[in-house]
Amino acid sequence: MPLAEGRRRTAALAVRGTFLPIGLALGSFAGGIVASVFGWRTWLAAAAAAIACVAVVAAVAVPRREVTVPGAPESGAWSDQNDVPR
Repeated sequence: MPLAEGRRRTAALAVRGTFLPIGLALGSFAGGIVASVFGWRTWLAAAAAAIACVAVVAAVAVPRREVTVPGAPESGAWSDQNDVPR
């Protein structure tokens, strides 16, 4: 199952292509200012806190999907259904 098709994929790639360079530029600019005023450790802590917040929001907001592999046993690789000598 593809993640997105057609117009949705085009829109997603356009948003990524627009905001990635903007984020890199703003991050470099803000990092220089914060590091010169407060020190590099403060900038590192602020970046780590922002990444942690994004990770928490993504864990809560992104729905989970079950991934099935065709031909794989349903109960796992170490199930009793496998031919394991005893």
